[in-house]
Amino acid sequence: GSWSCVPTSPLPDGSYALSATASDEAGNISAATDSSFTIDTTAPAIPMISSPTDDGLTGARPTFSGTAEPGSTVEVQAAGVTLCTVQIEDYGTWVCTATSSLVDGSHTVNVTTTDQAGNTSEAATRTFTVDGTAPTVPTVVRPASGAPINNAPTFVGAAEPGSTVRLTIDKDGDPRTTNDIIVFTTTANEDGRWQVETATDTPIRGTWGGGLSEADTPTITITAIDNAGNSTTAPTLTPQVDTTAPTPAQITSQTLLSDRAPTIVGTSEPGSTVLVAIDLDNNGTTDVRFTTTADSAGSWSIDTRTAAPVDGAMPGDGVEVGKQIGVSVIARDAAGNTSQQTQQIVTIAYTYLFPFIIAGT
Repeated sequence: GSWSCVPTSPLPDGSYALSATASDEAGNISAATDSSFTIDTTAPAIPMISSPTDDGLTGARPTFSGTAEPGSTVEVQAAGVTLCTVQIEDYGTWVCTATSSLVDGSHTVNVTTTDQAGNTSEAATRTFTVDGTAPTVPTVVRPASGAPINNAPTFVGAAEPGSTVRLTIDKDGDPRTTNDIIVFTTTANEDGRWQVETATDTPIRGTWGGGLSEADTPTITITAIDNAGNSTTAPTLTPQVDTTAPTPAQITSQTLLSDRAPTIVGTSEPGSTVLVAIDLDNNGTTDVRFTTTADSAGSWSIDTRTAAPVDGAMPGDGVEVGKQIGVSVIARDAAGNTSQQTQQIVTIAYTYLFPFIIAGT
């Protein structure tokens, strides 16, 4: 009972009304069945490709995007192999991701669009480079492995030069809660060094506010993302939060010293870093800075004659006799918390005595 027929001459583009009847051998004619259809032989416009950019860089399974005729279907091919297809929404934009991986190197894709009438456009082309190699695993050098962190820690580490480093802090360490997740990003410099200062940097997600508290049990994830979009994530960190400042460091040196390059000694929290600042003119300005570490008993010392300053320099011939210098110290614990400052004024009373030479016969 099926039937078909082909027009004896091509129909021009446009809308048509169709009426069909059937007649039997006796000449009886059925009631008409009406229908309508549209002839469209015009190919759609060449689709536009937004990404990847021409001569751009992508991962092994690139995502393609652009614009095309609404309602049509876009097909992306490389070397005759279909990478992905997608139907265009009413607003004319399209996005599709390759369903198979491309090898590293240069690739050219052909993108066509086929409308609902089956007409196919000419192909748009795009050449790009695939880099499917993941970056090296990012590392953290500060805070040290296993060390506690304070309420607003600074993170310093290494990653592939030029890669984007994404640092994610989940304050309660529970992935089921997402309202306490904070995300910072930075870029590794040409030497691969990266740094995130949570106290001053602006997160791309979440609000840092007052930072962490000792009630928090954070997990910290660090991911490196290269220019092709490949990523590598380091093992998750689970540091303890310590926001308690150490007790102030003490200076136990005498206030009257005989050495023009004095040794400053004192006590502090065991294992803490002691920051020693020296004001050579006692005028409120720091001229020389040293650092040292308190030993297991809490003792520390700085020999200004032999210790290497982190900033500034002691006078080559020592401090003038009779001069007063200001010394201030601050203790910093493993979490980065700092104590209140302790100050002392030291007077250089006299220099070393030269040995007498006794004449003999």
